[in-house]
Amino acid sequence: MKALRGHTLDASIGGASLRAADSHIYVTNIAQEVRTQATFSENIGRDGRRRGRVRREVIRVTVSFRIWEFSSVTDREAILEKANAWARDGYLTVSTKPGRRMAVQCAARAAASDPRNYKEDYQIVFESSQAPYWEAAAATTFTLSGTSQTKTISVPGTHEAVFEATVTHSSGTLNTLSLQVGGTKMEFAALTVGSATTFYIDHDSEGRLRIYAGSSTTKYHCRSAASDDELIAGPGSVTAKLSADASCSVTLSCRGRYR
Repeated sequence: MKALRGHTLDASIGGASLRAADSHIYVTNIAQEVRTQATFSENIGRDGRRRGRVRREVIRVTVSFRIWEFSSVTDREAILEKANAWARDGYLTVSTKPGRRMAVQCAARAAASDPRNYKEDYQIVFESSQAPYWEAAAATTFTLSGTSQTKTISVPGTHEAVFEATVTHSSGTLNTLSLQVGGTKMEFAALTVGSATTFYIDHDSEGRLRIYAGSSTTKYHCRSAASDDELIAGPGSVTAKLSADASCSVTLSCRGRYR
């Protein structure tokens, strides 16, 4: 199909390519827009219910594509359905930003104004508001070990990065643990994590914090009230600290964030 030669743009959701959805699809443009969106939130205080305006940034990515010019009207409709089935929430990667990904929601699927128009450009729109950043597809890791260690680490990216932690130890029981990255800290007590069990601080597929040991034993209740909600640090050199009542190995990981 000569009409498709020379087209190298592509987008993928969860590793699934749009071009692979059907061989008659070719991506013509990938555009990004950063906008400020105003929403309203309600709070209940001593003086009653209050409604306030909250502003947040949203990254919008529009993936434009065409369908092979010689496809029949029936085929074009079927191919468009395949493209819309491909469009879903998840991690978006695009060929114009190699090595990066972004958690997105599908805001708009493609629609045909006239199926007979073989030159029509279709658009699928994705938005990211919860974490409006492109992040490195591969995580950067750092290691702390022993019962106490302080280390200077270099955080990649151009914006604040969120850290995750994996903690292992070879003997005894891990009860108290303190991890600090930059100006944020998490402290835990009464963990009772045995030497054969790994302790995790990470996030699920929707970005929600998880604190658990083994495969699923929650340890949220062990975190102190003074702890920060997340371990976060800006780009560049920051200090990472470990303090524990049992010798352990901590792997800190983060993905550099970019715009």
